Amino acid sequence: MFEVFVELYRAIGSPPFEEGVRLSVRREVTTELQATIDKYRNSPNKIVEIDFDFDDEFVEIEFRVPSSEKGAIFHDEKDFVRKTSSLAKGDFRDRFYIVSLDYFSGDEEVPQEIIKIKRITDFVKSLREFVALSIDREQSMTGDRIFFLKPSDGKSPQKAAALKINLTADVIAHNLGGFKILDALKNALQEEKTQIEERILLMNTAIAQIIDECEDDDADFEYLVKNWGKVNKKYLHDLHAYVSAFSFDAVKKKISDGLIESSTKINSAIGEVGTKLLAVPASLAALIAVNSSSSASGFVFGIFGVIIASLIILRTIWHYENQINNLVRSFTFNMKEATKAKKTFSRSIQEEINEIYIFQIKQKKSIENSFRFYKFLTLLPIIASSYYIFEVFYPVLKHEYLVYRYCLS
Repeated sequence: MFEVFVELYRAIGSPPFEEGVRLSVRREVTTELQATIDKYRNSPNKIVEIDFDFDDEFVEIEFRVPSSEKGAIFHDEKDFVRKTSSLAKGDFRDRFYIVSLDYFSGDEEVPQEIIKIKRITDFVKSLREFVALSIDREQSMTGDRIFFLKPSDGKSPQKAAALKINLTADVIAHNLGGFKILDALKNALQEEKTQIEERILLMNTAIAQIIDECEDDDADFEYLVKNWGKVNKKYLHDLHAYVSAFSFDAVKKKISDGLIESSTKINSAIGEVGTKLLAVPASLAALIAVNSSSSASGFVFGIFGVIIASLIILRTIWHYENQINNLVRSFTFNMKEATKAKKTFSRSIQEEINEIYIFQIKQKKSIENSFRFYKFLTLLPIIASSYYIFEVFYPVLKHEYLVYRYCLS
């Protein structure tokens, strides 16, 4: 048995060895060593044949270090990872001994190096079982590469990101974050919970997008391990977006469409107001002709016409002002509805929304100032008409007043 061999190997001091080369060591026979030798000789299932040559108080021991599925000896943890191909399949082997760590797979106390290797192996197994939920199980569990579906762009067929499981010392040394969510998704599918297929797809695409960030195909597994926290974060964000019945892309499009629509309508309204204001210079020019009129009726009707025209323009501007205010309020309302879950948005979208709010405040003030200016221009013909009326009637009123004062006196 391999356990008995390890006990003997430790008893002779765990000597260094070369793979495939027969090892020969000479040791002094002690009571403990003799007991271990006898135990190995009497074991029914010997993992390797060992020659014992006793010479007085010493013994010459020759054997070939085992390296099979029944048991294997490794120089260190790197040697263990390099020679144990089953780790890339998610299977952690048993019956092994690592010389540098003086660790046997049956020992109760497990070194941190072995714990990390075991954790990475469990991660690989969870990844493969997760992929098997949506892709052929045999290929997912035994293939050199596993595949994660990329999100479809709606134009081309859905593609997949290939992940090569390449275990290295750097991968093992990294402190991998929590990956229980993979097993949770698998269990949820078996329990037939609602919307689980959509959640699996969200995790699938989150992993695929992180893999795509790595340009070196041989290092994509190491990159995934180091950035597993980003995968969890992206999955949770996308899941919240799905549960809340919106997506970040949809929010961006809704905001963009709202800006374009409101800006177009406001510009159109402002342009129409500007067209109406072209009547103001015409009214001022008409006043010159009215002032030069030789008949009283021509002067009265001319002044009355200019005032009526100005009041119509002023009323029209008031209607356009209300229309633009309604557009602004409508856009503000739609923005609030679209950004109710603002705290869950990415920082870039939050900054964009804040910039839109700031611009909206500035635009509102600018529109208010523009309409004040438009109203002032529209009032100019009325003010000029009032001046002309005052100029005509002031001498008459002054004369009547003087006559009245004279009569009183």
